[in-house]
Amino acid sequence: MRAAALRPRFALCLQQAGNARSSVFAELTAIPAGVAAGANVVFVGSPLEGRVLALSARTASQVGELPPPPNGFALPFIMHSIGESRVAVLDAGGLPSPKPFVPANPTIYEYEYRFSQKGASPPHSSAA
Repeated sequence: MRAAALRPRFALCLQQAGNARSSVFAELTAIPAGVAAGANVVFVGSPLEGRVLALSARTASQVGELPPPPNGFALPFIMHSIGESRVAVLDAGGLPSPKPFVPANPTIYEYEYRFSQKGASPPHSSAA
């Protein structure tokens, strides 16, 4: 087998609470971080790859990816739905270094998106 065929797969699971049921929602090759859901789209951060995936809420298949900011995402790890067809991504801006001191520069990016069964339209983003 080639090394590329040995990529680990990580399951994105829902946690059970009270009378709720839990199940696997999506099988991902990336380690998921933040998750935010809209009516039709689930956004999953992949901080080690510096990207945010967009999955269909109905089928869990990947329907797109949020476009990164001009300099790319450093560590997109917290996502939050901030309204209908809007999602915010907290990018940690990297890992701080104590010696020599190099601070991280966290930034919140806000996106507006549209989704149809034919696919997502290009989102519009802005830094908050």
